[in-house]
Amino acid sequence: MQSFLELAAKSIFESHNKNDLQNLQVILPSRRAVFFFKKALSELSESPFFAPKIESIDDFILRTADFTTLDNVDLYFEIYGILSKIDPSQSFEKFMSWVPTLLKDFENIDFSLVENPHLLFKYMSEADALSRWELDNDYVFTSTAQSYFSFFDRISEVYEKLNEKLLKDKKCYRGMVYRKVAENPDWLLSNEIKKYYFVGLNALSKSEEKIIETLEKANMSECIWDTDDFYMNSQNKAGKKLRGYKKSGKFGKWNFQNSHLKNSEKKVRIFELNNDSLQSKLIYNLAQEARNQKHVIVVLDENQFLPLLLNIPALQLPFNISIGLPISSSHFSEVLRLLIGCYQNHEHNDDLKIHNSVLSKISDNQIFKSLIINEISLDKFDLLQTKIRASKKLFYDYNWFINQGLSCDLLQNFFRKGSALDCIESLEFILGKFFDIQGSDFRDLEYVFANVLKNKLNLIKEKLRLGIALNLKSFSALIEDLLKNERVPFEGDSDTPLQIMSMLETRCLDFECVTILSFNEGNLPSIKKTNSFFPFDACKIFGLPLYSDQDAIMAYHFFRLMQRAQTLNFLYLNGASEALGNKEKSRFIRQVEVELCIYNPKIKVSYPSVNFKHSENNKSGSDIIVKKESLSQITDFLVNKGLSASSINDYLSCSLRFYWKYILKIKNEDELKSQIGTDVFGTIVHKVLENLDKPYLDSKNPIDKEVLQNQKDEVENQLSLIKNEHKSFDFDSGMNLILISVVKKIIEKYFYKRESEFGGNFKILGIEKELTSIQAINNVELKLKGVIDKIELHPFGLRIIDYKTGKVELKDLHLDKDNDLAETLLNPEKSKLRQLIIYYFLIFSNKTGMEQDFGLKIILEDLQLVIYSFRNLGADISFNKSMFTHNEIIEAVNLLLTKIVSELLSTETCFVQTQDKNQCKYCDFINVCQRN
Repeated sequence: MQSFLELAAKSIFESHNKNDLQNLQVILPSRRAVFFFKKALSELSESPFFAPKIESIDDFILRTADFTTLDNVDLYFEIYGILSKIDPSQSFEKFMSWVPTLLKDFENIDFSLVENPHLLFKYMSEADALSRWELDNDYVFTSTAQSYFSFFDRISEVYEKLNEKLLKDKKCYRGMVYRKVAENPDWLLSNEIKKYYFVGLNALSKSEEKIIETLEKANMSECIWDTDDFYMNSQNKAGKKLRGYKKSGKFGKWNFQNSHLKNSEKKVRIFELNNDSLQSKLIYNLAQEARNQKHVIVVLDENQFLPLLLNIPALQLPFNISIGLPISSSHFSEVLRLLIGCYQNHEHNDDLKIHNSVLSKISDNQIFKSLIINEISLDKFDLLQTKIRASKKLFYDYNWFINQGLSCDLLQNFFRKGSALDCIESLEFILGKFFDIQGSDFRDLEYVFANVLKNKLNLIKEKLRLGIALNLKSFSALIEDLLKNERVPFEGDSDTPLQIMSMLETRCLDFECVTILSFNEGNLPSIKKTNSFFPFDACKIFGLPLYSDQDAIMAYHFFRLMQRAQTLNFLYLNGASEALGNKEKSRFIRQVEVELCIYNPKIKVSYPSVNFKHSENNKSGSDIIVKKESLSQITDFLVNKGLSASSINDYLSCSLRFYWKYILKIKNEDELKSQIGTDVFGTIVHKVLENLDKPYLDSKNPIDKEVLQNQKDEVENQLSLIKNEHKSFDFDSGMNLILISVVKKIIEKYFYKRESEFGGNFKILGIEKELTSIQAINNVELKLKGVIDKIELHPFGLRIIDYKTGKVELKDLHLDKDNDLAETLLNPEKSKLRQLIIYYFLIFSNKTGMEQDFGLKIILEDLQLVIYSFRNLGADISFNKSMFTHNEIIEAVNLLLTKIVSELLSTETCFVQTQDKNQCKYCDFINVCQRN
């Protein structure tokens, strides 16, 4: 089937003498369409000829007006220069928060040929609001409302003065130049062009309509449309604008209107996927399948572009990218933000220091890491990383690097203080180093981003040198806007079988195979509304674009892309992954399923299931499973390191975590934090209690109520000593101040509880008492170990105490006499009960030795096993031994240990990722599993 551009080229070529073609002008929606039109036209003649002038509509309008379009940065400074004279109190950083929206509104005013823009601004004024809302003339608006109305008075003046200045300098923004061409028909009529062809346009702005109407009245134009009966002869949104154009007749004879969507055979495959990773895998297969066809992959979500780019090259298939990406997609964007952040932090501080977390981000950045290695060598970089980890410092100054013999010019830029101009020079220094090592491992994308950034920084620097005042906060706001809104177009070899495009870039182009990614409601049609200062009623009255217009435009692009395609693959995400939130397939897919399939029975829709082959080590979907290839490491752990209540809890909760943590000994690298975490919080509580009890352990003096009171009074002094041991934390402000006061409060509350339950003097026999026991199981001498927080001697016998800074409830130790104790101990949720019972088992195993150490006889029946939960001190939480005999408890523990050891030493069992996602929330390996 011929493509639309081939048909259009043939129609124009056959309508004119070959020698007259050079006097024609062909205008298309995009430069991409220009390339393919030229290719189609060149194939129509075996002999050379002078081609028409072929341009995208933007290039055509700019050339006709002979104006220079200004960069957004230039326009921001121009607008701010005008506004600051009208309103000197306007700060640049506040201005930057709304000027992109204002500029878009100015564009729309001019594109829409609003006859008198001042009437639009007046419509938003206070006087018109009183009339429009039928309020009394003496109605008094709030100060906020008055500020809102006065804003439009100022903006009206800004619009007028901006246009005057730009016209004088023959400069413009995009909407303005369209307006000027539309208002000056002589610019079009007084040249050598005999006829203008407008090819493949769709939703025209008022200025575009007027330009074409002017040429049509002069009998100098012809429009070639790409439309289909499906939406032209119905109320489908895709034909909303086009039906109006056809009915009006103001654009001349209507052509082409075909019936491809009714008559041609099409294979539509709709893939429902759980997550992005499945989508990436499927794309690889679909691209491989269509390698001999003209295939387009339409990317609706720009966040998927980079992952796609990493997968496609593995096909070893030529491909082209035609998409615009924000600068924020670059690794350089993080470098910019970090450097500007450092300059801002140094602005009001004489100590030029940077936080450890900032230093980590700098050295982890892919680009900056390569630049540092290039400057100081890989060995020195590794040494630098090692010394940073070993130093355990929270803040660093540049002298630290010098003293370590690891000075680096690149890093020194982050320890500088200065103006926005100084910051730009630091950024330029880093960019310069980047360009010096071209040809390295960086992706070509990074060079494109770096060049754009370099040009933008030069532009800003030029403005600053002209005397424009810009502080670091304002400069940061400007850079943030650039990173967010400045899009870098990527264009390569257009004539490749595989094209990767945004939906907008597909205009006028046809493909045999079309694949649309993340075809979800919200992506197409998009839920992103264009911000505007003008409400719906103002847009409606003055003919500005509406949100519904954008919906109709995207509907046209979608159905037009379907017209000549033979195979269509629609991939949508079903939201099964928690990270995706609520997802549903696009309404356009539903229209294909419900309307188009009835309209054309030759369209066959299928719903293939996606199944990827798994390796032997991964037989249960996405779960991680590790087979045991050798038992020597496991045996060594059981004999030498030994099982503990904590490691048993880990094994029963997630055997994969147990494997990584205890067998492979993978440790979560200590992360320096400015705020104490739960681990440090718990350590402080335990340390305070240990320090308070140690004198009474050493002296063996009994503890009475007065001692408990004294210990409570001593808590604050002990906290002061411990704060000195943790100097990396600031305990005098912020969250740490609150947390340390919480520590004081809960420890004091603990002593109040001890006083209230006081039943007579007692002695402290052990603090952090470590006990071990050797058990022969399956020919292995298993070491079982445990550390008991505190052992007290009371008149009734021994009390074994375990402190918990987390919340423990009575139900955590609940036991049902009818349930088997051994089975209960295998329940992952019974970790607190299991710990106390293991302590009981260890005391039984070490009974003789402990009796010798303590100089007393231990009666196990009188043993009290207690948990003090600092988040639930009101509850009395203890293990009720009376429900089971001593032998039943010992037998249950033996059965628990035998089962675990047997599983660990069996090659038939694997280490498997837990199915309970709640176990993953605070797991050290959450970033490895990517479960949540």
